[in-house]
Amino acid sequence: MKKKIFKVLSTAGLLAIIAACNNEEEPEVIEEDTTNENVEEESEDMEEGMDHGDMDHEDMDHGDMDHNMEGGSEEEIREKAATPPETLNENATQGLIDNQTKNITRIDNNDTIEFAVQVSQTVWPAVYEENQPGTVILVPEDNWQVSLASLNLVHHPNDGPALFIESDNIPEVVSQEISRLQPKGNDEGVEVIVMGSVSDSVIEELDEYNVEQIQEDDPASFAYEIDEAYASIIGEAPENVIVGSMENESES
Repeated sequence: MKKKIFKVLSTAGLLAIIAACNNEEEPEVIEEDTTNENVEEESEDMEEGMDHGDMDHEDMDHGDMDHNMEGGSEEEIREKAATPPETLNENATQGLIDNQTKNITRIDNNDTIEFAVQVSQTVWPAVYEENQPGTVILVPEDNWQVSLASLNLVHHPNDGPALFIESDNIPEVVSQEISRLQPKGNDEGVEVIVMGSVSDSVIEELDEYNVEQIQEDDPASFAYEIDEAYASIIGEAPENVIVGSMENESES
């Protein structure tokens, strides 16, 4: 009998121990931090409550913000740039090794033919195809009216320099420059355009190039031909023209 009681007590004790283990406190649950959510909600509320009309950019005074590091508005800077200097340094040109500056290229040459070649070499290095000219334009040195009218064709689609020649001869420096440039030709494949009336010897010197010639003895008639040529290039008549005197006193 005692054994049975002991067994019962032992069994009861074991059950009590198991129950005690099962009754351990549950781990504490950490609540999720909602601080960020609260901040976001507050930010949204603030945005909704703000009067964006007060911040309309059209109502802002941009004039107060139109300043740069030099301390002035754009209008003030433009006015200052257009104002000639009050003082000059008299020694600035003494002992110059080179008269070029970072913003200005100066070409110092009183020879008309060489001057045009120097301009050509400055604008068209011709090192590779992208900076080679399309068409070289040859203009008479002794006829400034024809030369002036010829400049209308320097740009598209010719994109090439105007070089001076004599009516019966192409100076050696000009021949060398044409050879250096190796003009690619314009849309019609013309590599050299000769302006005005020249001798047959000039055309013969250009036999290795595709040549076109525009010739008229009268400067006004020549200018008309240039205008017609330009209109055919762009596909329509120019909207504006410049009318000038062709008298010699107007040369300068």
